[in-house]
Amino acid sequence: MISATAVTAAPVSGPVDSAAPSVGLFARYRTGEGEAWRTPVDQCWSVTMPTLTCDGRMGTQTFAVHADTADQAIALAADRARTDAAARRRRLATVNVRAATVSRA
Repeated sequence: MISATAVTAAPVSGPVDSAAPSVGLFARYRTGEGEAWRTPVDQCWSVTMPTLTCDGRMGTQTFAVHADTADQAIALAADRARTDAAARRRRLATVNVRAATVSRA
């Protein structure tokens, strides 16, 4: 499993790689021996999700994310869409993650 994450400190649970990043966007992946870190993720993706307000108005919300694949980009954007800040930005409209479109930014 590979996931991109913004890192503000080295992980505290599980084995810690001595080359773990201290700050920045790095990919963390599981190996047979635990978790490992690798170089920064260079691919930037634009993920757009349709939104619907309580009074029926439609719109979109777009997220720029760094990931290795389109599926990972959608998963990261979905995580961001669930934040309070994202909900406030779209004025509490619901977001349809299943209808997300993705392209390289």
